[in-house]
Amino acid sequence: MATPPSSPTPAPPEPATEPPSPSTLTDGAASGTLPAAEAFAVHYPGYPSSPARAARTLGGLPAIAKVRSSDPGARLELRFRPEDPYCHPAFGESRASTGLVLRLSRRKGAAAPRAEVVARVRTAYHFEGKCCAPPHPPRERDMFGEMPPVLSSCTPWSS
Repeated sequence: MATPPSSPTPAPPEPATEPPSPSTLTDGAASGTLPAAEAFAVHYPGYPSSPARAARTLGGLPAIAKVRSSDPGARLELRFRPEDPYCHPAFGESRASTGLVLRLSRRKGAAAPRAEVVARVRTAYHFEGKCCAPPHPPRERDMFGEMPPVLSSCTPWSS
């Protein structure tokens, strides 16, 4: 009696591997080509509570875009308290940079993290110098519970 032909057993599925990125870092060595995408960096002189707050202290996204599109020597203005008209600005100078923006990831169960180069950083803004705190109008009540008058001539300094 003839035995029916057995169907071939399927091969076990191979683990899914991601296609190599155009530029990756593996074991400290770079491979591939640098991407054409460019970015800029801001060396923010503090620890903002959120990226939105950091953008607001820099004048908002339209102000950042305006500085980026103007001449290369334009300075980025930073006000630590943008809601306070008496807050003096700090200015960030534009400098050439050779940095890279990396995307770091690690799959569950994978031992080594993966780093992928996303963009080149050609320009960075550095804030150097001291930020001074100007005097504020009085905010405390006097001994009678009234606020002292604020002079109408008390205006913010112009930069």
